[in-house]
Amino acid sequence: MPPPMRGGAIPAGATVLDLPIDEGFQNAVPQYRAVMGGYRTVNGYSGYEPAHFNPLRHAIADGLPDALDAYRRRGDLYVIIRPGVPATVARWVAQLPGAGHLFDVGPVAIYRLPGMTATAAPSGAIYRPDPMAQAFWRP
Repeated sequence: MPPPMRGGAIPAGATVLDLPIDEGFQNAVPQYRAVMGGYRTVNGYSGYEPAHFNPLRHAIADGLPDALDAYRRRGDLYVIIRPGVPATVARWVAQLPGAGHLFDVGPVAIYRLPGMTATAAPSGAIYRPDPMAQAFWRP
C-alpha cells in the first residue's frame, strides 16, 4: 500500500481532490490515503462510478474554470498534485481564483482553493457532487 500523506499536511476533515483522477479502481489509492490521513476525498472507489464523476474528470482535463466550484461552495478544497499529473492540469489548478500553493512534500504539491460564498459562486455550474454522498461531506 502507498504511504499516506504526512500527518498535518492536510487538515483533519478537509475535502481533498487527489490528482491524477482516474477511472475505476485506481481511485482506491486516494481513498485509502484519505482514510489514513483523516480527510475526505473527492475521488475514491466503491465499486461503481457516480454520474458526476466522468464529467468532472473531463472538466478537469479540459481546464474548465468552474469544474471545482460545486466543491468550493461547500468550503475550502485542497488539491494534491502527484507525479503523473499533466503539466496543463497542474498549471490550471495553480491559476484557479484564490489558489494558494501551500507546500511540497517530496514530488507532491499541495494547493488550497478557498471556499466560495453563495454570492461569489458562479451560477449554473453543472459539475455537482452526488446528492447521495453530500451527507458525508458536511463538516
